[in-house]
Amino acid sequence: SDLRPQTSHITINSGETVPVSFPVEAGVDTASLVCSIVAKSDDFTDGEQHEIPVLPAVQKLPEVISVYKSPHDLMMEDLPALSIPARNNAITLSNALYANVLTAALKDTLASPANDNILVQLINLQHSDGSFSWYPGMSGNKYITMAVLKTLVRMEKIALRRQTLHSSLFTLHSIKSKAFDFMQKAMDKEVSDMKKYKTTWLSNTALDWLYALSIDPEAKGRKSDAYKYLLRLLEDETNKSDMATKSVAAIVMENSHKEKEAHTFIESIKQHTVYREDMGRYFDSYRTHYSWCDYRIPS
Repeated sequence: SDLRPQTSHITINSGETVPVSFPVEAGVDTASLVCSIVAKSDDFTDGEQHEIPVLPAVQKLPEVISVYKSPHDLMMEDLPALSIPARNNAITLSNALYANVLTAALKDTLASPANDNILVQLINLQHSDGSFSWYPGMSGNKYITMAVLKTLVRMEKIALRRQTLHSSLFTLHSIKSKAFDFMQKAMDKEVSDMKKYKTTWLSNTALDWLYALSIDPEAKGRKSDAYKYLLRLLEDETNKSDMATKSVAAIVMENSHKEKEAHTFIESIKQHTVYREDMGRYFDSYRTHYSWCDYRIPS
């Protein structure tokens, strides 16, 4: 059926748009309305006609069952897949070793016997100078060596604390020490080049080296000139670094007995977070940039 016509007086200037609304009551069974709109002035008339669907005021919602899993449960589900190396390269092998040791620590058991086989494959990728190559047949380099070394240091800390690697612990300690020796020489050269070219920022490799030394209780490199030089530069990174660098720097400072500097980095990290009631606290800053191994850093 037809609805009664409605009118409204409006004032509009050339080039402007003014919203106009009319209340309409549609019947229960009305599926759509055909609306004719005409605008008139003293010397001009224009109009349009459109069919407008009438949507129900009630929408049926499907039943939603929320299932919560703790971070611990989610991690325990994913670790077995990480414990089996998908490829025979140094980074994948070292990550598989770490996953095995971490799983054993969380379950309070010894690491899987498969760990010994993975360790042998990793040893075959370490050269006599202590460096690791990415794949068999490749030469060793400091980038791959540092990535593996960082994982080995973390793994040894867990193994020592939870006694999860009885038979392999000496072997693990040996290849870690050789990798530290290689990296000491590599970082001595890098620091020499930094001084030569007056570079005042740290590479990711240099930062990872400081981190590995700071969490390893037996690391001799903390007494080296290269370590002390890089540590001084890192203290000045508070206002320039991305969030990943700041978080690692805070650990390095804390473990180097520089609590004040560590606190400064932590406070700077907090200041780069934002909070929304529906999302919680998170980073949303250009300083949480994308790289090949990370994206936005979760709080």
